[in-house]
Amino acid sequence: MVKDCTFSYNSVCGPYGESDGFLEATILLSDGTEDKDFGGGVCQLSSTLYNAVLLSNLEIVERQNHGFNTGYVPVSRDATVSWGGPDFQFKNTRNYPIKIVCDGAGGRITVDILGLKDEVEYDVEIDSYVTKWISYSTITRPDPSLEPGETKVIQNGSNGCRSVAYRILYLDGEEISRELLSQDTYSPHNKIVAVGE
Repeated sequence: MVKDCTFSYNSVCGPYGESDGFLEATILLSDGTEDKDFGGGVCQLSSTLYNAVLLSNLEIVERQNHGFNTGYVPVSRDATVSWGGPDFQFKNTRNYPIKIVCDGAGGRITVDILGLKDEVEYDVEIDSYVTKWISYSTITRPDPSLEPGETKVIQNGSNGCRSVAYRILYLDGEEISRELLSQDTYSPHNKIVAVGE
């Protein structure tokens, strides 16, 4: 990837349908419930790539957080993508071309960004943390298949949050800059309980 080139995740990796070679996997719906669809899991790679890009001190062009906390990367360090929807894009702002190397084995994804060093190289740290928790609610739904008063948990709840992320550059151990990357909101997963009538 040459200098000043912009990488679009959707353009390179998409579309994500069955005819494109993708399998069915778990996806998160906008209401926080899970389902199966083709291309489920593509965001794990886009999020891993996002972290590699941040640590390589490259420019973020476009990035959106998920509606819910994914759990597989720290808060504010995810990058959601979907065909015809959000994209993850970054620009090679280094002085030389870079090479992106991805590997998936044993249930793990790794991304390496390779290239020549610039004249001045910074140590990069990403600091992300929760600024406020958002409590989940419990929703009950009538279920005629259950005995009166009997309950069954359909979906466990988990809290949402607001969070921030900073990219901090160091040179010879001294902090040079602190860049606000994003301020994100993740909705809670509400607990869903079926109740017999």
